[in-house]
Amino acid sequence: MIPLEFKVEILDDSHEIKIPIFGPELPPDRCSTYARLAAELIFGIHYPEIGTKQMRFEHEIETVQVSNSQLPELVGRGTVRPGMLLGVYSARNRYNDGIHPYAHLALFLGQQARVPLFLEQLGKRIRTPNLMDYDLEGFEIKEALFLRN
Repeated sequence: MIPLEFKVEILDDSHEIKIPIFGPELPPDRCSTYARLAAELIFGIHYPEIGTKQMRFEHEIETVQVSNSQLPELVGRGTVRPGMLLGVYSARNRYNDGIHPYAHLALFLGQQARVPLFLEQLGKRIRTPNLMDYDLEGFEIKEALFLRN
């Protein structure tokens, strides 16, 4: 899938990231597909082509337990790094099933103004919220996911 355009974000290390914006071939509510494609285009990381709820059980994937309050420290220690996927819970997500800890995936981009920055698809929208946005909106990060070495 080829992006229609790119939006530019500048991170704290002056690194420029081009955020891919896809056309109608990427349907709404496909957060795991968007996060996977964005990780590939931005970081060259090839995550498995599976859904949000199954990703954490994939044999290629490792997980680290994370919470919103722990994230800045884990980023500072290098435990959570740009290119990792984040499993995110929101009480308003209609895909919650009470079995899985989250029903949304976002991509961790790095830091902007010393605040963790994410990339996600919510419905039809592509957005780059930060940790403060997540706190205000009631989004809870549950774990970081990454490829095994």
